[in-house]
Amino acid sequence: MNIFYFLLLAVSFLVFSCDDDENEPTNSDNNLTGDKNRLYVKFINNPESKYTVTTLQYKNAGLVTSGLNPIGEWSDNLLKTNQTLKPGEHTFFFVNIPRQYWAICRIGVYDSVSKQTLFINDQPGFDDYWIKPTITHWGGDNRTVKVTLEFRSDENMILPTFWSDWTGIEN
Repeated sequence: MNIFYFLLLAVSFLVFSCDDDENEPTNSDNNLTGDKNRLYVKFINNPESKYTVTTLQYKNAGLVTSGLNPIGEWSDNLLKTNQTLKPGEHTFFFVNIPRQYWAICRIGVYDSVSKQTLFINDQPGFDDYWIKPTITHWGGDNRTVKVTLEFRSDENMILPTFWSDWTGIEN
């Protein structure tokens, strides 16, 4: 039984600890917990990614228990002006979705062929792909989201070959 309490304490420590970061929002109302309609996110473009993320947007997708039902318009870019996320880089931002809800993500990458931003969600056939990039406001008010983006020749598109969405801010 003592090991259970030790593990519970260790997990609690990991969930509530976080390092300072230069990309972290600096406004004075950084209420990282307690606002039931606001989620604090650390977004990581994994080192294995083959693309630089130039745009991140979200759209509320409803209650997690009711399926993926996006409504409304895409948000503004969650990245700061002229900010990009090369493979291995990360940033922090807030997403305004209530607890127990989730949001679908729209990811823009720099396409070296067309020399412009390509939204992976808008590629023909993407709706049929099994990984739907989402951010879930469940289990806490802080989240770590990771993505790996690669070109898959069999689908002929850029795809998230890895996506994770976990409670807490990962160091």
